[in-house]
Amino acid sequence: MLAVAGGHGLGLSELSTYVGLPHPTVHRLLGQLIDEGLARRVETSRRYILGPMLFELGLAAAPHFEIRPHCKPYLMQLAESTGETVYLTIRSGDEAVCIDCCNSATAGSRVLLVMGTRWPLGAGSGSVAMLARMPREERDHIVSLSLPRLRGPYNVSKDDFITAIEEASRSGYAFLRNRVALGDSAIAVALTADGRPVGSVTVVGPNHRMPHSRAPEIARQLKEVVGQMEQRLAPYFASLASECDALSATGFAKVRRSA
Repeated sequence: MLAVAGGHGLGLSELSTYVGLPHPTVHRLLGQLIDEGLARRVETSRRYILGPMLFELGLAAAPHFEIRPHCKPYLMQLAESTGETVYLTIRSGDEAVCIDCCNSATAGSRVLLVMGTRWPLGAGSGSVAMLARMPREERDHIVSLSLPRLRGPYNVSKDDFITAIEEASRSGYAFLRNRVALGDSAIAVALTADGRPVGSVTVVGPNHRMPHSRAPEIARQLKEVVGQMEQRLAPYFASLASECDALSATGFAKVRRSA
């Protein structure tokens, strides 16, 4: 939850509500996380954010999981050819994490998502594209987990959610307008390894520059670039796929035990 909150952080009451634990328990757990450097309390706001130890651990893990330098040329190529902003997202269990962003000269310095932004699968077009490539059982499980988190902040109904996934499955790309940011459109294609979705590439721009009539051409460019990435960077995506499989297996085991 601290990762989802990002730099804004969360207060004790908010965390207690979100994780479904009483205040004393959350306060005790936060104290332990702070002692280990995994969380930090901002004195001026009395809110909690991620701690410095996570950054240090991330640096140690980076050589095994860092794919951004390999993907960057493809993202830049797509940003310049479309004239818009391009995001690279990876799957993390039932959530999506933004790990890179490229702007074209036309788009300037506009950035809607900062690196590390995390949200439930289905919130944006990139994660809808991933859901469209999942086996139905896994997809339905993710939808059941994500829908309660999408209703409030994103005002997404179950019918809208399922319709977006089905349309992405038919067309091979997801196209959403005004979902993450009012006035913006986003077109995404899933990144796969052996047919399994491990991430996505998304082109985002203002509605007036990305009308419905332009969607097929942007999608064509997206599919072409994503195909190149999947072919030339297969070992990196295979590593991501194994992590997704492990997280998915854990989630399914819990669901089946409860059933």
